[in-house]
Amino acid sequence: MTNTSKHIFIVSLLMSLWCTSVQAEPFARFLVNFLRTPEKQAQSAHNALTVDGKKAKRNGNYMLYNDKASVAMLCADSISIAAPSKADVQVSLVNQSTKESGSFTFAHSGRSFVLKEVENGKPMVDNDFLSFLSEFSRNNDFQIKRTIFPLPIRQFRNGKEASNNLLMPRDWSYMNFTAKWPQICVFSNVENSNNRRLYIYKGEHVSQIYNFISINRKWYLIEVENY
Repeated sequence: MTNTSKHIFIVSLLMSLWCTSVQAEPFARFLVNFLRTPEKQAQSAHNALTVDGKKAKRNGNYMLYNDKASVAMLCADSISIAAPSKADVQVSLVNQSTKESGSFTFAHSGRSFVLKEVENGKPMVDNDFLSFLSEFSRNNDFQIKRTIFPLPIRQFRNGKEASNNLLMPRDWSYMNFTAKWPQICVFSNVENSNNRRLYIYKGEHVSQIYNFISINRKWYLIEVENY
């Protein structure tokens, strides 16, 4: 793929992503609160909750997330697509240090959600992208090579785009994603998709989104959104 065709492809992808507005997704808000208060997770457990294939007591502390200030969620396209309005939602909590993950299935319950099934000790999901993210985080030269410059940095205020700046390599600050977010919530819709959106939630609201795409089976950072 030539540089020109690569940029045309990126622009068309970004246009499709921009058409999906970033809202306070109900499931994302629920999940952030679920992660931050593990002692209260029993209140959001299904009566027939199973853990590793066995019926479990509703005692909480099912999904332990270490960073209470900033929650990272990885999906393709948008969280609204990853968490449809009626179907169950499957999320894996990946530990980037141990390369293991737990699988968590949530069901709709009125206007909220309940934890339905837990499977611990699973292999790391989305291994291709998360392996890239690990290398991207520890190798500054690799990070520069796998970022497509000029990099759009879009700033939003009150739901509207306030500015759109283009960042050049000389202005780029090294980012260690795995150190900053050693645990990532990965939605099941990432399979067979050539784009990834890394949502960073602070409180119940999106703070940043990092957009990545795969070109010729190589991942690139193509845009940052700040909110």
